[in-house]
Formats: sequence, structure tokens, C-alpha cells
Amino acid sequence: KLSENNFELIRVLSELLRSDKTKPQSKAVACYDIGEFVRLHPAGRKVVTELKTKKTVMELLEKSDDKSTDPEVQKQALLCTRKMMVSNWEMIGK
Repeated sequence: KLSENNFELIRVLSELLRSDKTKPQSKAVACYDIGEFVRLHPAGRKVVTELKTKKTVMELLEKSDDKSTDPEVQKQALLCTRKMMVSNWEMIGK
């Protein structure tokens, strides 16, 4: 479903992460969903890079020094970044 309509849902998740009006819980869920998309979709890493979603998630990590940043958002952004960096998930469990 995330890859339908030219990855429209990924675009929506990216916009949620960029918006200052988005609640922290929604941002955390968006990071999780994007990370799972990258992990499970064959072209996930390429798609999030092309849509500049990767940059948006990285920017959430840069805000980690800001006391107003929610710890769950930071955690999910870090986990999402890890998923974007790992290239072969099958090798991780071995």
C-alpha cells in the first residue's frame, strides 16, 4: 500500500515529519512506518532518499539537543536512520 500512487503515503508521512503542527506521537509513528518501509520494500532506501525523507529524519536527530524534542520521536528517528543505513537485513540475524 505504501508504494501505491507514486508513493503518496510516504510523501504524506514526510510532510507530517516536516510540520511543526504534528504531534510528537504522530511523528514517532511516521518514523517507525518509514523505517519499516525502507526495511521491507526492495526500493525503499532509494525512494526515501529521492523524496528527501531521509534528510527530514536526519534533521529530527539534529534537534536531539533541543529539550523540547520528544524522547520517543528521537528514539524512532534513530531507529529509522539505522534501518536506512543497513543494507542487508538477512545478515544481521546471523
